[in-house]
Amino acid sequence: MYDHTQIEPKWIKTWDKNKTFKVDVKKAKKPFYNLAMFPYPSGEGLHVGHIIPYSGVDTLGRFMRMRGFDVFEPMGFDAFGIHSENFAIKQGIHPKTLIAKTTQYFRDQQMKRLGTLFDWEREVNTTDPNYYKWTQWIFVQMFKHGLAEKRKAPVTYCPSCKTVLSDEQTEIAKQSQPQGLTDKTPGVEPSAPGVVSVTVCERCKTPIERRELEQWFFQITKYANKLLENLDHLNNDVWGKDQKIPEKDLKNGINWSEKTKRAQRNWIGKQEGIEIKFSIKYQESLASSDTGRASIKQDGITVFTKFPETIFGVTYIVLAPEHKLVSQLTTPEQKKAVEEYINQVKGKTEQERIAEGKTKTGVFTGSYVTNQVNGEKVPVWVADYVLATYGTGAVMGVPAHDERDFAFARKYGLPIKRVVLPKNSHKSFILKESVPSDFVETLKKNGYENISYDFNGNIQVEFNYDQFANSFIKLVAQALDAKYFVDVVGSNNIFVFKDKVMYFTDSHDEKKIIGEITRRWPDFAKNRTLFPLMGFQWGDEVAETTFYHDYLCFEENGILVNSKGFDGMQSQKDGREAIVEWMVKQGWAGRKTTFKLRDWCISRQRYWGPPIPMINCSKCGWQPVPEKDLPVVLPFVEDYQPTGDGKSPLAKDKAWMKVKCPKCQGWAERETDVSDTFLDSAWYFLRYPSVGLTDKEPWDRTVTKKWLPVDIYIGGNEHAVLHLMYARFITMALKDMDFIDFEEPFKKFFAHGLLIKEGVKMSKSRGNVVNPNIYLDKYGADTLRMYILFLGPYEAGGDFRDTAIAGTYRFLNRIWTLINNYPNLIITSKEVSQKLEAVKNKTVKKVTDDLSSLQFNTAIASLMEYYNFLSDVVTKELPNQPKQNKLALSCAEWDSAIKVLVLLLAPFAPFISEELWTQINKKSLQSVHDQPWPKYDESILKNQEVVIVVQVNGKVKDKITFSTQESRVQKEVEKAVMNSPKVRATLANKKIAKTIFVPGRLINLVT
Repeated sequence: MYDHTQIEPKWIKTWDKNKTFKVDVKKAKKPFYNLAMFPYPSGEGLHVGHIIPYSGVDTLGRFMRMRGFDVFEPMGFDAFGIHSENFAIKQGIHPKTLIAKTTQYFRDQQMKRLGTLFDWEREVNTTDPNYYKWTQWIFVQMFKHGLAEKRKAPVTYCPSCKTVLSDEQTEIAKQSQPQGLTDKTPGVEPSAPGVVSVTVCERCKTPIERRELEQWFFQITKYANKLLENLDHLNNDVWGKDQKIPEKDLKNGINWSEKTKRAQRNWIGKQEGIEIKFSIKYQESLASSDTGRASIKQDGITVFTKFPETIFGVTYIVLAPEHKLVSQLTTPEQKKAVEEYINQVKGKTEQERIAEGKTKTGVFTGSYVTNQVNGEKVPVWVADYVLATYGTGAVMGVPAHDERDFAFARKYGLPIKRVVLPKNSHKSFILKESVPSDFVETLKKNGYENISYDFNGNIQVEFNYDQFANSFIKLVAQALDAKYFVDVVGSNNIFVFKDKVMYFTDSHDEKKIIGEITRRWPDFAKNRTLFPLMGFQWGDEVAETTFYHDYLCFEENGILVNSKGFDGMQSQKDGREAIVEWMVKQGWAGRKTTFKLRDWCISRQRYWGPPIPMINCSKCGWQPVPEKDLPVVLPFVEDYQPTGDGKSPLAKDKAWMKVKCPKCQGWAERETDVSDTFLDSAWYFLRYPSVGLTDKEPWDRTVTKKWLPVDIYIGGNEHAVLHLMYARFITMALKDMDFIDFEEPFKKFFAHGLLIKEGVKMSKSRGNVVNPNIYLDKYGADTLRMYILFLGPYEAGGDFRDTAIAGTYRFLNRIWTLINNYPNLIITSKEVSQKLEAVKNKTVKKVTDDLSSLQFNTAIASLMEYYNFLSDVVTKELPNQPKQNKLALSCAEWDSAIKVLVLLLAPFAPFISEELWTQINKKSLQSVHDQPWPKYDESILKNQEVVIVVQVNGKVKDKITFSTQESRVQKEVEKAVMNSPKVRATLANKKIAKTIFVPGRLINLVT
């Protein structure tokens, strides 16, 4: 039996002593940079969920190494940041002491036990002054090149952690509804009776706030276009297929999945449109208030829109709660309501505020603006679904042509004005019992051809504007039973009764129409509003829609109506351009391109991070620390806990803060904020190859040119946006500064899946995380690695179950037993020998292809099939063995077969493979991991037998064996099929009408 407790420590020691996997980064001839995201050493240690990236990246690395590549597989620790600091606070131990201890545990007690190729001599630790010296150097370069600035901005703030958070560091939590807070309270989302959804800090679960603070920002928005454009390079996946990639694309392009690129595109959010100005129409109460008209310096509100063709349909304007005009436009009567609403919004992140499908909330300011295209008075509202950091912080509400605006208008009774119609510009729903049975014939006689029925037989009609204007209302009114009504959706929303027509645009009209319906038909109208009655849906507000949805809120290209001289034009084609030209000429609008991407807030008001290397002089302003004085070493501060006063705990060290200004040599003060941990990880891949080579520069240029960009980067999909975006931005900026010669850091990014524990996501809050040491002790690293990779597709992850891992352990032990018990099996049968050669070649090809595309689970499945076949060979050949094999005769076919098994197993299970290899090759001192990857013979695969299923009219009638090559030639298969007695009997006196052929699998004859 395989004893992992003895063998794994033995090989760890041997590999380390012999430096078996060390790569000479200077002399490497065929470099392959194989990178996994480094971990936060913030808690008790790794859990099994962390093993999935390391198992995958190492299996790939060993595979590529056996294929002749010089594989560089570094590892380090993202040890600065709020994760580590909060754990230190929780433990009551200074982070400098605690993180050194946890890092050592991660490395020595867990990660080194996995049997990886990690080059620990080139370890990177972000808390090492020799590392963060260069993090600070990058900050200085960004400042010198105009990409870093300090300014006041709204930020997400945790009052408990007492620092700024990114949206990634928040989550939505369910909390008991506080007394006095109801589901009608602005800014609160009800989720169940007595429960509300609240945005909280992911670490301490405290509700977040929105604050305005002075912060350092990196101007990533200057690179928005380049970040977006580079996503279009290398759309086809050629990695791992030995295809030559042009040097230009290697330097400027990225070969990632469309899912990841789509996430990046959405985050960048490029939009081309126009900015339109609405002139402010002041209320008398506002003009006479203490705010005063004179104090409002702007003469209008500017909005950005991608849909200028809907300008005539604007019925309200919405400002972000943080917009600078909110306080100035709020009337005294509305002041209390607006202030209460803004306080509620402070508890939401930007991502939560703009989430689709959620009920939108808002409050009226009391003021109005004028829509200059038609002179209409438009109310100004405040709503949290508008962000101050996006566009101008103001949007125009067009409820007839935007679902979000429609929901908002419905909730607050605002007008809905339709200015774009579909080709068939009107729809009407008619209850079958409300009109005579021959009414459809009447409609058809009058030219209404587009008529359909719902499941209950009710009439659905679509027609154009001319038909509507000339006859529809008259035809319906004449035929209609006095009890009923017919609704029409088109240029207006109309309700037709026997004796009257009522128009619906806002809540006042709705009440009147509901009243009329109730009077005529009480049971039908009871407790209902018009839009649920008409079948419109937004979030959980109303019933599911079918018939009217695309007309009630039409967002596609259509025909302009109610738009002055532009009526009849196609809205998103000639109409859009004509309206834009007209507004620009009038001076009301200007063309504009905007991005959702915001500048990167770098500042953190915490202790555990690299001090931002800036000095504030009262005479000279902000000055960077001279490069010769880097690093600015993080001082030891006994009381390191956050203060909550907007300053880092470093501000307590007055002696450290006091420094000479680099420019005037007068006394000045250091910046006390530390930088975001995202900056630490935005460049670490650049440092790895140069560790130990230079401390006089961040990276050796010659070595960097040889190894970068990274060939493949494997990590969690939760980092597919911000971390990758920041790493790409820093790389582009450094390239433009001429420090490197490429602008994309990773040729390929692969997002692995997540492990769940018995159906539930692993998390510390649920208490279901599992320490891998339990399984390393009981089953060994090989078993744990293979089990995790076998759970499912690598991009999907899988469900980790204690009972299932034993199956992988048994499989490895079966291989151990097979090779140890039958090392010299003699193949006596020519048929078995040929079959063995075919299966061996097939397995090599399958495992090679699967590893090349990171399909680890199917590769392992192929190994299991191969083992099962070898076991069958043993069973068949044992009775035929020589009674005495004194010379320990070996059989070339069997020797090759078991060697291939070990070689194919080696990337997945490095320890058992190494031990078995020494047993098979007793005279060889070479590691199995130094062996070339086995090759397969295409000619043997072509002649391999394949079974074709033969069907007649979908029913299986026979199964016929072909060579692999013949199985793919339809004429050859048809010829053999027609000679089958079973098929010929079935086809007697029948003609074949159609033949369905699936090469290598199936043929179906259809009569």
